[in-house]
Amino acid sequence: MYRAYNLAPATKPPWTDAQLLKDGTALFDEQQRAAKAALSIHLGPESRVSGTLMQQEWFPTIDAHIFLSHSHKNVDDVKMLAAWLKREFNIIAFIDSAAWGHAKDLLAAIDRHHCYDKTNNVYDYHARNGTTSHVHAMLTAALTTMIDRTECLFFINTPESLSAESAAHFGKGSGTHSPWIYLELSIASTVRQMAKEKHREMAKTASASDRRTIAERFNPAYDVTPHVARLTQLPPDLLSAWQAQHKLAEERSILSAGAHEALDLLYRLTDRRD
Repeated sequence: MYRAYNLAPATKPPWTDAQLLKDGTALFDEQQRAAKAALSIHLGPESRVSGTLMQQEWFPTIDAHIFLSHSHKNVDDVKMLAAWLKREFNIIAFIDSAAWGHAKDLLAAIDRHHCYDKTNNVYDYHARNGTTSHVHAMLTAALTTMIDRTECLFFINTPESLSAESAAHFGKGSGTHSPWIYLELSIASTVRQMAKEKHREMAKTASASDRRTIAERFNPAYDVTPHVARLTQLPPDLLSAWQAQHKLAEERSILSAGAHEALDLLYRLTDRRD
């Protein structure tokens, strides 16, 4: 990762229309796809589960330029943002809920095959604790890999992702009740950072098996103040300026339509604000 941004909420962002929602939903669905047909290989009553193979199939490493961290309550807005980035800048954005939302389906499938007691019509509590730990470990590794591989992270800062109620646990600062937002902001604060040129070169040859691990704490509320403070502020008006300057540069043949050129323009604009 080269840069992480704190995207402030906008009253009327430039990425809200029906077509963008349609395109963003298609992009989201594509990122959510998994080899469900292959589940029978892993989930038969006598089968041995391959965590590595299952992670590769259910949490595939997707080549993307930007990682979008958000609350599930804002998923439609994020879908439109992803489609807008693709349409305006040819930038591929990874929507994080395509991974952690999918984990619920995977966990339910594993539990049905490995934890359900048909005789007593109940789930085995201890077995379910084990399956949950394994799926969350795979998801943590997958999210860490995605953040490490993407050049840029946008944290969608809304009242749904950071709430006053959760911040009240700590007296001040920023708080969240989402373990996945906490995890992603923690990763963004600790993951390796490198020059964008080196990142782009490494992205060409990065292996999907290059996994990094990070501990996830269990707590009903998480203090993310230091993590949010590390993010570069990204007000909505700057995104509009980015869009306008990018179009102007393309018209004057100053910039190509490449995603990296568009990101470089964003970095220059935000560097001026710092």
